Parts: sequence; structure tokens; C-alpha cells
Amino acid sequence: MTRGRVLLVRHARTAGNAENKRMGRDDVPLDDVGLAQATDLAHALRHERIDVIHSSPLQRARQTAAPLAAPLGLAVVEVAELLEMDFGPAAVDDAAGTKLKVKTKHRHDPLPGGESMFDVWERCGAYVERIVGPLAAGASVLAVGHYRLNQLLAGRLLGLDFDTAVDEPVMRPENASAYALVPSIGACSWLWEP
Repeated sequence: MTRGRVLLVRHARTAGNAENKRMGRDDVPLDDVGLAQATDLAHALRHERIDVIHSSPLQRARQTAAPLAAPLGLAVVEVAELLEMDFGPAAVDDAAGTKLKVKTKHRHDPLPGGESMFDVWERCGAYVERIVGPLAAGASVLAVGHYRLNQLLAGRLLGLDFDTAVDEPVMRPENASAYALVPSIGACSWLWEP
């Protein structure tokens, strides 16, 4: 039986990542380390079959996807469902380094002006619906997203319920890391981490 798979990639490093800042939907580019990570990632995955590349519309994800797409002659398709969690004004209001406690306080209740984790879970479900046909046909879909999004998307793809996906994430993706998920058999394996 032909099984499709998802190569789930977290975007490479930004200056905000280096400073441990919360970025949310801020559209920041990769820093020099991140650009090198994206190139290294493309090299590491050069032998992987990739039929389609989806990316969050944020430039840090698109910049990570570009070196993967170029040698394959593939377009990077921007997919809104792959956006990072919307932290609202709290995305830039982290000067004190305060934790948002999204797993407890914002599991179901949205952040002011933003989303809840359940909202992100629902977006992940919409993305899975988008790729169900290609996966059934045996396609290899590469998706470039963000930390929390990727954790919840991995849970969705592997058939976990929402609370398990939040409390016991399948992965804790580092910048420019890649995981292979085969939803039809519930398998997840690490491919690359810088």
C-alpha cells in the first residue's frame, strides 16, 4: 500500500530566536545563522523525495523553504493554516520575559487579540484536510511552520486528541529541524537537526 508522508520543518533561526523572544506573527527574516541553517537543511534533505512544498506565509518560513525548493524546481506554496500561533499584543510585550502559559490559561481561551491553542489545533485540522488527497495518493509533502504549530500539527497527523497533543507533544522542534511523519501508520521520526 502506498503511504504518503509529511516532512515537517520548523523555520530556521531569526535574531528573535537567538534572543529567546516571542515573535508570533511578526514577519521577521532569518538571521545569518538561520540562512546558513536553511542551506544546511536543504543539503541534508537532498535525497528525500519531496512532491510539494507548503510554507507559512511569514518570511522566516519562506526563506527556510526556498533552498529546499530551488534544486527541485518546485514552487513554495504559502498556506495560511501554517502560520504561527497569534499571540496578539503579547507577541511584542515580552520585555519582562513573562511566560504566557498558553497550555493552561490559553488552551481554550484566546489571548487578548490573539488565538487559543485550540484555535491553532483547528487550523491544523484544516491543513490536514487540505493534504489528505495527496497523502492518500502517496505524495511526500514538506511543510515549513513554527514551533507550536508544528507540535499541534504533528499531533493531528498522528491521530492524537487535542489534550494529548498539548500535554505530550510528539516533538520539540529546534530551528531548522525536520521530522518525517507517516500518518497512515502513526509513525514519526527525526530527519535533521542542526
